[in-house]
Amino acid sequence: MTSDRGPSPIDLVAERRWIPKLWIGLAAAVVAFAVLPAVVTTWIANGPGAALGVLATIAIVVLLIYVLLLPTVLIGRRQCARMVRQVERLRPGWPLVLGQIPLAYVSAKSAVILVVLRDSVEVWGYGDTSPRWTVRRTPGGVRLVRSGGITGSGVYDLEVSDGDQRVAIRPCDLRKLAWFPMSRQSDFADALSTLGERPQDHLVM
Repeated sequence: MTSDRGPSPIDLVAERRWIPKLWIGLAAAVVAFAVLPAVVTTWIANGPGAALGVLATIAIVVLLIYVLLLPTVLIGRRQCARMVRQVERLRPGWPLVLGQIPLAYVSAKSAVILVVLRDSVEVWGYGDTSPRWTVRRTPGGVRLVRSGGITGSGVYDLEVSDGDQRVAIRPCDLRKLAWFPMSRQSDFADALSTLGERPQDHLVM
């Protein structure tokens, strides 16, 4: 269904409702097909004490994974903050749109910053001292597009295009997100506003 001004606004919240169900389903599958059989088998063979030992071992392994991943996440957040400061120093006063490359692993190197100038949008990445490329700001050049994948924080990405150059990002501030870059409705709304768009033309508010 379309209107005179283009595609109908998108309800990102409704589009992403399958994501929590996916994680819950994966967790349930692990418990049902790995953890529970191991505990039951140990209980039958060696008694409840041994079964509790298996549960304790699994809990310790999960905790260790968390502890090992935490420094990587914290380092990535600091690197993203440093990246933002670098762009702000080179482009002082201009509004920024923060996001990540669609379907990329969560790290500073997957972060993207759009610098919104009067007539163009500059695309900056990790470690850049100048923009990677520039997209002209044209009427109708900003839209939401399907990501085409099942991973990541949503099924839509924010695209800026002038017909010749384009960039697609998933708006989110990697300086604040600890684990999974779950873009919120407000992240898209803020990014659209920064790009001079009316969020209600693109999103169900």
